[in-house]
Amino acid sequence: MGYFRVWVGVGIVVFGCALLSGFALAEEGPAHIHAPKEQRVRMNPNAPCVDLMKEGRLVYRTYCAGCHGHDARGDGPVGRGMNPAPPDLVAMGAVHGDGEFAWVIEEGRGGMPAWKGILDASRIWAVTSWLRMLEPK
Repeated sequence: MGYFRVWVGVGIVVFGCALLSGFALAEEGPAHIHAPKEQRVRMNPNAPCVDLMKEGRLVYRTYCAGCHGHDARGDGPVGRGMNPAPPDLVAMGAVHGDGEFAWVIEEGRGGMPAWKGILDASRIWAVTSWLRMLEPK
């Protein structure tokens, strides 16, 4: 019976720590976007082209790189002090679509501000296009 009490106590401590950490131990990889379904299915209205990529890169470097890093890896100088840290957007591109990226840019998330009042829709979709063309190294 003594062992049973020890194991129950250990289980309670582990479960309590998991609750306090937000189940961080169970979630690995990029943080997931939980956009509403109608946002997830939105398609980018722009066809990729050189001018769109230039605009997207300029918008990203102006508004996003400070936190997300020069190459969108979540390692920008401003983001280093944030908790949680900004995500690696290249890794997130493998599991999330254009509509989800655009929605997060528009609405903000966690420590990230909403950009819809600052960036118009064409610039939001341009940066989404640029992020989506980045490939994991």
